[in-house]
Amino acid sequence: MKAIRHWWSALSERERRLVALMLLLVGGVLLWLGVWRPVQAGIADGRTRYGAAVDANAAVRAKVRLLKHMGPGAAHSDAPIGQSVAQTASEAGLTLDRSAAQGEGRLAITIGSARAGALLAWLSGLEARGVLVETISVTPGTTPGTVVVQAVLREAA
Repeated sequence: MKAIRHWWSALSERERRLVALMLLLVGGVLLWLGVWRPVQAGIADGRTRYGAAVDANAAVRAKVRLLKHMGPGAAHSDAPIGQSVAQTASEAGLTLDRSAAQGEGRLAITIGSARAGALLAWLSGLEARGVLVETISVTPGTTPGTVVVQAVLREAA
């Protein structure tokens, strides 16, 4: 420690300022590389894992609801397609932004934001209830991990 003090006192005022500035910059870089970047990477990883957990949760909930509703001869619902689709979408945590009947047994829907896993689990549950996807358009949503959906659904014959 004495050697460092002696070395420091031997420096001129200008050299001391330069060395202090260099130590400040090195300390900043070490903090950025050793603390800030690992914390940010951990947060990003946590968000990814959270999204996967939400998808898995929605899929499990949809399957549980499907199993509860299924029984002998319960695959087809007696409710109108619009009511059945709206109810199951609500149960799956999806919001129908638009729903319009297109003739007997057909329904056009728009979902503005949905997680892909939850959407696919919901569509699978609809198929088990006798509602088929006739056409579908899925595009990435504004929020990472979400999609925008436009589809035409029809009752199975």
